[in-house]
Amino acid sequence: MPGCTKKTAESNVPELISFDVESGPFSATMEAKFTHPERVLNPVFRLWETGGKSAAVTCPATVSGNVFRGQFGDLRPNVRYHCGISWSTSALPNWESPTFDFDAKPYPMPVVRLLSIEAGAYDAVVRFRFDQEEYLRNYYCYCWIEGTQGAYNKARTEFEKEGDEYVCRITELIPESFYEFHVDYSNLGAIGERFTTRFLTLPPPYTVNVEQVVKPSYTSAVLSATFDADITYTPCGIMFNRNSSMEIWEDYPLTPNDDRIEVEVTDLMWYQVYGFYVYYTVEGEIHKTDLTSFYPLIVPAPQLSSLQYEIQGRSVVLQAEISPVENLSGSGFILLDEHAILPDGHETWRALQVEVPPQGGKLYYVWESLVPGMEYGFQAYGRNVSGLKYSDIIYFTLPPE
Repeated sequence: MPGCTKKTAESNVPELISFDVESGPFSATMEAKFTHPERVLNPVFRLWETGGKSAAVTCPATVSGNVFRGQFGDLRPNVRYHCGISWSTSALPNWESPTFDFDAKPYPMPVVRLLSIEAGAYDAVVRFRFDQEEYLRNYYCYCWIEGTQGAYNKARTEFEKEGDEYVCRITELIPESFYEFHVDYSNLGAIGERFTTRFLTLPPPYTVNVEQVVKPSYTSAVLSATFDADITYTPCGIMFNRNSSMEIWEDYPLTPNDDRIEVEVTDLMWYQVYGFYVYYTVEGEIHKTDLTSFYPLIVPAPQLSSLQYEIQGRSVVLQAEISPVENLSGSGFILLDEHAILPDGHETWRALQVEVPPQGGKLYYVWESLVPGMEYGFQAYGRNVSGLKYSDIIYFTLPPE
C-alpha cells in the first residue's frame, strides 16, 4: 500500500516521499522512503488497530540508503490497522507522517493434496492430506454417483486420520460407476472451501442378480426372491417391515430351494404399507437389495346373489351365494314374519336375524314351524371390514293345508 507526503520548498529538510505496507495474516512489513535520509533521526514506525482501545505498538526503523523498514508481528488476521512513521531532525524534535490504513490478510487456506484412490467394485479408499493443516478448522468427506448431487445416494463414508494422512473408506458403491469424492472444509477464519475428484469403480468379481416378487392377498402376502448367481450367496433371507417408519423389522433366514426363497407373512392390514428387501452373503460380506413396498389387497364388500327357497311342508330351505368368504365377520339371513297392514297403509314385519356361516361360498338355513297360508320374507346379509351388505328381500306364501 503506497503513500506519500507533500514536498516542501526547503531542500535540507527530510521529506517522506513514499510509504508501503506488505501484510500477511500475522505480520506486516512497512517501508518508508525519505529525501535527505542522513538528516532523519530516531525513526520509529507505529501500529494500532482501527477502533482499538490499546496504545500504538512501535518499532524502531532500520535504515538502508534512503529506505527505512520496520517489522511487526502478532497481527490478527482480517483486521484493519492504522500505521505511520515518526522521526526528528536536529532542528525539529517531532515529525509524524500521515496515517495509513491496511487490512491484515485472512487466515491461510489449507490445501487438499490427493495422495491415492484405491477403488474396488463395491468400496474405495481415498487418502489425502492438508497443506497448512495448522489453519484447518473442520472438514467433512462425502461421496455420490457422478452428476446426481447426492440424490438417492447410498454410498457410506467413514474417515479417520493416520499420521499426517486422512483416510476415507467408502462402502456400498455400485460396480462400474463414476463417483464424485468431495472434501468440504474451512479455515480458522470460517472461510469454506471444497476439494473434488472422481473415480471409477471396478466391475464386480462375480454376478448376483436378485428378482424379488410380492403376491399380496387381503390379510397376507407371499414374499419371494429368485437368485441368478455364479458364486455362493448364502446365508440369505428376507427382512420384512411392518411399520412405515421402518422401526419394526422381521428377519426370515431362509435356505434357497432351486435358487429361490419364499415366506408368507400374515396379519396384514389393507390400509398399511409394507416393505421387504433380500439380503445375502458373498465371501463374508452382506449385501442388500432395494426395498420393495406394497399394500395388501383391499377386501371387497360381500356380494350376495342367487337367493332361493324350497318349501318342504311347514319348513322352508333358504339358500344364497356369498363372496368373498375370506375375512367375513358375520353372515346369515334376516327372517320376516307376522306381516300386518297398519291403518295408515304401511306394512310391518317382525325381523329375526339368524347367523349362518358359509359353506363353500353358500349359505343354507332351514326355517321351521311356519304357518300354512301365511306370507313370509327373507334376505341374506354379509359383513367384513369393508361394511355390511344386504340382498334384496324375497317374499313367499306357505300353501294352505
